Amino acid sequence: MLEIRKPRSGAEWEELSEMRYDLLHKYLGFPKQRIVKGPSKISLLAFSGKKIVGTGTLIVEGKLGHIRYVAVERKSRHRKIGSRLVKRLEQVAKKKKLKMVYVNARKHAKKFFKELDFETKGDYFKHKKIGTLHIRMEKIL
Repeated sequence: MLEIRKPRSGAEWEELSEMRYDLLHKYLGFPKQRIVKGPSKISLLAFSGKKIVGTGTLIVEGKLGHIRYVAVERKSRHRKIGSRLVKRLEQVAKKKKLKMVYVNARKHAKKFFKELDFETKGDYFKHKKIGTLHIRMEKIL
């Protein structure tokens, strides 16, 4: 059974931070960064039982939602956990009356977001902070 919800404790925030670092930044050689919380940032965790298996964040930017940091632990991939996280973030965006969500997807994630009905906008670009290729993808809500 998969449960998707906001972190409820300092320990869960720490696990979110560790997962995000391990899956998205460590292999690029980046140092750990603390997670900045705020009313415009909604982070969700996916639990399989008591184990955290995925995470994703929605950042509210006016009437737009920016989906970031979607990651699923390696052993739990290909079980629709990432898709369910993104769909839940879209639900949150709709409740906040946002018009659209977008993601700057890494090159290897383009197919994943395409399958969730995101459309590409423009060409690949080199991300300023991490140096990998990304492409902007958008979805009207």
